Order: sequence, then structure tokens, then C-alpha cells
Amino acid sequence: TIDSVAQAFDRPLVVNELVKTDVERALAAIAEDHPELDIDVDAEASIPAGVRPLVNDVGLSPGCVVEPREAEQEQHGRIYVFPGIPREMQSMFEGVADEFNGDLQSRFLYTDEPEAALIERLKAVHARYGVLVGCYPNRKGNHNRLKLRGEDEEELNKAVTWLGEQVRTVEPPSESA
Repeated sequence: TIDSVAQAFDRPLVVNELVKTDVERALAAIAEDHPELDIDVDAEASIPAGVRPLVNDVGLSPGCVVEPREAEQEQHGRIYVFPGIPREMQSMFEGVADEFNGDLQSRFLYTDEPEAALIERLKAVHARYGVLVGCYPNRKGNHNRLKLRGEDEEELNKAVTWLGEQVRTVEPPSESA
């Protein structure tokens, strides 16, 4: 995951000294029980350049927070990268949970149009109303869930109305779907 994040944001991987110290701590804690482990500490402690490291208090793999560069700010906000092991992810999230407080609201639309056919309209609603837009395919349900997010409720409602007129909408799935 870390490699993919570095590649996606065009940032080289660099050894982070804080992460390296944490990886060494984690390895020392399990060394007696797992003497066969041969882990490249520098590789494990490498994260994309310019990100904020998140140490892993209960495991080995680090996380990080990618702050968008000025040119990227319109495309996305801050990106949080956590390890996939649930207890490690939960522990790491607890350290940054208060960063998720805010007035961001969400609205949903559902469409059976293919995701690739929606791109220009999703870009247009973002540009027109300043809302964040995500498309989440549900292949089993044969629909895409469109999630619009924003802080200004009036603009968010306008964006939902506008996009609802631009795409072919379908009924939302039932709770059991």
C-alpha cells in the first residue's frame, strides 16, 4: 500500500527515522518468539517523502498522512493510510480520530450508468458546487453509489439536485442488498 501511495502522489520512498525507531522497537519485542524473522528495517520504515508518519503502537507496519500539495488540493483532501490488520488500524486511527471532526455532510444518489460514463458529470458537479464526489460501484447490485460531501448544506443540496438531473438515477438498494 505504501508503495502505491508513493507512486500515486509521485513521491519517492524515504526512510523515516521516527518510523525506523518504531519498527526496531516492534521487532525487538517479538524477536524472542520469532527468531526466524528477517525483515529489512529500512524497507519497512520507508514512507513517501513529505508525508506525516503514523507509528504503529501494536504492530509493525507504519501508516501515514498525505497532505495534498497546493496543485492537488482541488482534487482531494488529506489522505490517511493505515495498516490492514484491524487491531493495528483501529489503534492507529484512535491517534488521529479527532482530525475527522467537522461539519462535512453527505448525500447519496444511485445510478445504473457505468462509472466510466459518469466522469465528466462528476467533475462538473465538483467544479460547479465545490462538493467532493465519490463513485462506489456495487457490481452485485448493478448500480453505482454516488456520494457527494460538503460543508455548505445549501450548496450540497443544489449539487445533489443538479447531479440527479444529469444522471439516470435508480432506487437505493434495500438494507439487505
